[in-house]
Parts: sequence; structure tokens; C-alpha cells
Amino acid sequence: MDTSILPPSYSLAAPSPSYSPDPAEDEQRLIYQRASNHASSLTGIYVRKEDKVTVILENQKEGTQQPEYGRRSVISGTVLLHDPKTITEVKVQLKGSVEILTLSQGFVQKDLCDDSYVLWAKDSEAECPSSLSLSCAIPSTYQYGQDHCPLPPSYDVQLFSENIQYVKVAYFLSVFITKTRKGPTALLLGKNQQRLHILIKYRPRSRPPRPVPYDRSFLSTIKVFIYPMQVFLPSVGVYEMTEAIPYHLQLIGSSATLSRLCSLDKSISTFIAAIHTTAYFPILDNPPVALRLSRQLVLYINGKPVAVNFHLGEAKMCSPPPIQDGRHPEDNVAFNLEGEVKVDIENLTVPSLESGIIAIRDFISLELSKSTQVLFQPLKHIQVVKLVTDPWSDTPNPFG
Repeated sequence: MDTSILPPSYSLAAPSPSYSPDPAEDEQRLIYQRASNHASSLTGIYVRKEDKVTVILENQKEGTQQPEYGRRSVISGTVLLHDPKTITEVKVQLKGSVEILTLSQGFVQKDLCDDSYVLWAKDSEAECPSSLSLSCAIPSTYQYGQDHCPLPPSYDVQLFSENIQYVKVAYFLSVFITKTRKGPTALLLGKNQQRLHILIKYRPRSRPPRPVPYDRSFLSTIKVFIYPMQVFLPSVGVYEMTEAIPYHLQLIGSSATLSRLCSLDKSISTFIAAIHTTAYFPILDNPPVALRLSRQLVLYINGKPVAVNFHLGEAKMCSPPPIQDGRHPEDNVAFNLEGEVKVDIENLTVPSLESGIIAIRDFISLELSKSTQVLFQPLKHIQVVKLVTDPWSDTPNPFG
């Protein structure tokens, strides 16, 4: 055999060097990012006591009145039994359901989750411990038809609209304690069961993929288009529920048409006369168009959608100075409006969602104001946005 074509011989490789997460004496850390764990940052507890049973739930905000959990959370805590001698079984149950009342479909209820765990059961002469550890995982999805849909957050809204009366999504953690009875009535009445129910708040959190630009002046980057109307919003399209959403609106038309459109707001003409004397853009008293942040609640009952729309907030508008740079012909004039729109409803905690039986969709709508609807043809423009629970953060995995 020709040895010239054989691979060269190799010696045994040296053992791999030992590694450590900490730098050696001649090394230093350049950057260190500790993984965020939202649950571990919560050090408070929730305590509920009824009769001779106490339930302690961990990883809560200090002084909380209702335990709260997020996506993929685990309910952990302790069940304290002050009279365990006669106890034969201790069981916990996590149950979630949605209740809907509509005029067309009546009352509808659907279970979202129903999980039970036995913490202790008597199988010998041993006495039940006075303290039992509790650990219960919250499922992230539920079965809806043939699909697995995200578990909807806790939600309770009364609308009393033409279609939907109220919607309630609720989750309960229940502790069931079974005891043996004593005395002559024990055989007649059987076992005694004590129940303790805790309403928990399920709030899966989310955030935008990137922040809204700090520079809120869109006018310097916008060209005049031939279309009669253009609405400009930040391209991210996802906003925290309390965040102000900046916008820029451009209306294109003849001078006569725009003059007629804006003639009902005296603050516009007053402002135009003062353009060269002040840099302040006054809020329009009676803007020719109305821009609103709105929400659509859709319920799918027996496969049929039932929907209702309601407003979350209305934008305030100002008119920045027009750009006279020759970018449009003389018979076309650009009228610009800009400002911010945000949620004006207090205690709004439920974001946009798609969750099988229930969907919440948010959008920005633009239409002629009531004062100008009689002068022009109907106009309506809708742009979908998404509202989330938390602001943008550059911290990876802030929710654990």
C-alpha cells in the first residue's frame, strides 16, 4: 500500500481548558447582561384566610389586593391548615371561563381551563400536614374548535350596546378541603367539604418591537402627493396603551375647496395670519376632520361574529405652517394637520388581542367632522394599530 496517500499521524488532543463564568486575574468583563426574571423581582405575598384555612401566594406586588399572573406563569404558594386532624383530602383547582350576554344570542358561557391537582390525600393512618406547598401552572392556550388559541386576559366590560351587553373573562384558584364528620350525623351527612375561592388576574404582557421616534415633526420629511388625503403614522404600528401616538395628516385640493373646508374654524385663519410672528401652533377649535382612536370588540358565538365599536380617544389637531417650495401646481394646495391621539379611558388594561371566541382590534379612524359633513361627500379612512401593555424596552426578555 502506498503510504504517501495516507493522512499524517496525529497526537492525542490536549484536554479542553476549564471555563468559568467569572474573569481570571488577568481578564476583565467588557459587558455583562443578566437575564431578566420578572417573577423573581416580585417579593410580595397575597394572603387569604377563611375559617381555619390560609392560602399564601408568592411573587406578588407589595400590598396587592388581587394576585396577578402573566403568560406562562406558575401559581406558587402555601396552604396552611389550622385543624388538619380530620382532613382526608386537599385539592386545588384553576378554572377560567368567559361569560357573554348579547341580545341576539342570549347568555353564553365557555370554559377556558379547568385543571385540578391533589395536594394531599389520606391513604394511611398518617395525619394531614399543617402546611402544603402549592404549585399550579397557568396554561398559555385553550381549545376553541379545532384550534389552540391564546388564553385571553381577565376582562370585565359592560357595554349595554345594541348587540353586546357585557363580557367577562374570569379566573379562579379554588382550594377544596374534604373532612370526615364526627358524631351521630356522620353516616347520614357524609363527608364535609370546605371551599376557598380566589379571583386571580391573568394579564399576559407585551411590548412594541421598537420605540416611537422622538422627533415628532413629520412635515420636514413628507412630500406633497397627488392623492386628496394622506395619513402618516410611525411605521412601528404597535404602541403602549398610555402612549401618545403622533400623526400627520395632509389634505390636497384646490384653494377654493380647502378654504371652504376650513372656513368653519376661525382659529385656522387667525393662525395663518400669525404664522410669521410666532412658532406656536394653536390647537384648532373646530377642525374640519375628526381623527379618533377606536376599538372593536368581536365575539364569535356559535361561529357567528357579534361586534361593537367604541371610541378610546379623540385627537387634538394643530396646523403647522404650509411649505411653499413649488412642489405642487398652483391649483393644488396642501393643508397639513398634525398632533397626537391617545387613550382617554381610565383604567384600560386589556390590549389588542385575537383569542378565538373573543377578539379586540384597535384602529385609528379619520372622517369629516359633523360641521363639514353637509358640505362634502362622506369620507372615512381606517388604519389598524396594535395596543400593548408595556412600553418599549431594550432589556431582553423583561417579563421573564
